[in-house]
Amino acid sequence: MRLTNGKEADPAAITCPTCGKTSPPWAYDWKQKAGFGRLFIRIEEVFPGEAVPTPELMDLLQSSVGCSWRYFYLQDDGSP
Repeated sequence: MRLTNGKEADPAAITCPTCGKTSPPWAYDWKQKAGFGRLFIRIEEVFPGEAVPTPELMDLLQSSVGCSWRYFYLQDDGSP
C-alpha cells in the first residue's frame, strides 16, 4: 500500500480517534493502560499495581532484544 506522498504505508498503523495521527501501535504512549507487543512475557502471581519492573529487568530486556521496553499490566478476570 502506498500513500499519496509516495511513502510506504504501514499495514499495522492505526489512527488516534482524538488527534487523527496515524502511527503503528508501538509508537503510541498507552499510559500503561493498554499495550502492543511482538513479544509478551508473562510473570504470574504479581497483581497490577503491586510491583513495577526494576531498571535492571528493563535493561536486561533491552540488551537482549536491542530496543527499549515499556510495560503495562493485564488484569485477568478468570473468564475463559
